[in-house]
Amino acid sequence: MSVRCELRKWNGFRTYVFEADDLGRDEHGIWLGVPAPTPYTKPKGPGVWQHNFVILVPPPPDDWWMASFYDERHPKGIELYIDVIAPATWTDDARLEAIDLDLDVVRRFDGHVYLKDSDEFEERRVEMDYPDDVVERARATARSRLEAVEGRHEPFHTVGPRWLDKLASP
Repeated sequence: MSVRCELRKWNGFRTYVFEADDLGRDEHGIWLGVPAPTPYTKPKGPGVWQHNFVILVPPPPDDWWMASFYDERHPKGIELYIDVIAPATWTDDARLEAIDLDLDVVRRFDGHVYLKDSDEFEERRVEMDYPDDVVERARATARSRLEAVEGRHEPFHTVGPRWLDKLASP
């Protein structure tokens, strides 16, 4: 089944829209597959991803993030990218919406792990008037995901790559 994914900012500004395949579920959440080539739209215009990736959408209450696991063709050498989000909503089985809160945890293929865009988060939380509880939850989520990725805790060790392999070999 195909799932329409729509990502926005807190103010409603749409950032990415694309289609993904529902690959299945496990104890970590719902897994979506994005095979290359997949077209997308973003504010600067349309594009096409030339690499495979899978997205993990965790269930409540651990749902303030989404993780993308990329294959080796990612142009920036990114293996894992976690978006800190306001909890994703399923408007129906075939449509996922998420609000990106700017904080990201990244792991490169060389093993380097880092927190990305904390400066943007600080700017936008004021500019877009994020509620205090959202700010606290976003920061706590970023810290906990950073620790989990650095510690190679699942699903950030072998589970994500297994789902990526599943996408690559149907």
